[in-house]
Amino acid sequence: MVNSFKYFFVFNLILGALFLSASQGQEEKSNNLISSGDTLLLNINGEPQISGQFLVSIDGDISHSLLGKIDVEGKGPNDFAQELVDLLQDGYILKPGVSVSIINQKPYQIRMIGEVTKPGEIQFPREKPLDMGSAVGLVGNLTKEADENAITLNRGGKITKVNILSLSTIMLEDGDIINVGKLPDLETFSISGEVMKAGTYMIPREKEKKLTIFAAISMAGGPSKVAKLSKTIVTRTDSGGRTTSTTIDAADRSKIFLVRPGDEIEIKARIF
Repeated sequence: MVNSFKYFFVFNLILGALFLSASQGQEEKSNNLISSGDTLLLNINGEPQISGQFLVSIDGDISHSLLGKIDVEGKGPNDFAQELVDLLQDGYILKPGVSVSIINQKPYQIRMIGEVTKPGEIQFPREKPLDMGSAVGLVGNLTKEADENAITLNRGGKITKVNILSLSTIMLEDGDIINVGKLPDLETFSISGEVMKAGTYMIPREKEKKLTIFAAISMAGGPSKVAKLSKTIVTRTDSGGRTTSTTIDAADRSKIFLVRPGDEIEIKARIF
């Protein structure tokens, strides 16, 4: 029984190592694919006049003096070398020896826009993968107005919503655009009458759906000396456009009255 368990453990260990090796190999292969902006070195044995360095155009091709334009983007150097062998054997060279290498890789470039401290472009080497969480850190993190529920990734025109908890699990690719949305504008209420500072006030985000009438009056500097809080009038317009006015006792702290966006509060004066 012990030996069986030992063999099972060793088997899984080997299997895991093989899987890791394959994953690393796949990642390495992906990072080694030819991309626009790369510089290639083509060495065709015995043919220096058609060998040399070639810049991959924005369209993903190179211009060769003998073979013309050749699409190279997305191909591995070995695969492209074999393609060149086939092209040269087709009426040019009987047995060409060809090698291809990337001598200057264009770095990956992504763009961060929206509610980040320093929006803009980020470049990073292809051989050093970058996750979205690290990218956000490179631009100074999110602003105070960032909406953590409105983060999107634009990859090749396909826009995907991203959960903020999964930022570090998303590996970025060349051309990605990360957009951090902005929180909705702050809602307001107005207050007039017997308060120290009548006017229109923004409802703090931390007080949304929680702002009491007492807190609203405090934001306006508190009641004046002649205020009659027991006759406070709140005028409210509903979603259908209907307006209602309600008299409440703002001095009675045992009753909680919550202020809504758009409310108009009027503090009446005592009559002597």
